[in-house]
Amino acid sequence: MKLIQHDGHIVCIFDGDEDLTWVHQTQDQTEKNKLIFVALEGTDDKYLHPDRFIIKNKEASLTNHFMWEGLLSLGEHDIRMWSMIDNFIATHYKQHIIENYKFVDDEPFYDYSGGRDK
Repeated sequence: MKLIQHDGHIVCIFDGDEDLTWVHQTQDQTEKNKLIFVALEGTDDKYLHPDRFIIKNKEASLTNHFMWEGLLSLGEHDIRMWSMIDNFIATHYKQHIIENYKFVDDEPFYDYSGGRDK
């Protein structure tokens, strides 16, 4: 759980399954257009402003999305997350839509590109 000042905004970064009292209090004390929510494991919290999340489908796991993108280290996750936050601000709060996917490290990969005659 983190509360960070970034580019004139208050960014609340949380897993999503913990007690969100501190996020609700931050929301109550901050102008709506200055809030940004990042739920790393997704959240179904119905009291937080849905349009202030960097992803539109806030129930989906951002961590799984990063894994799906091939970003395996926490450092890579952080770089991508801050890129998404900066993009959210730059596009005047246009939210990303991510897949609702559970990452499995050893999931089989099928290559459909070969085997065809040209």
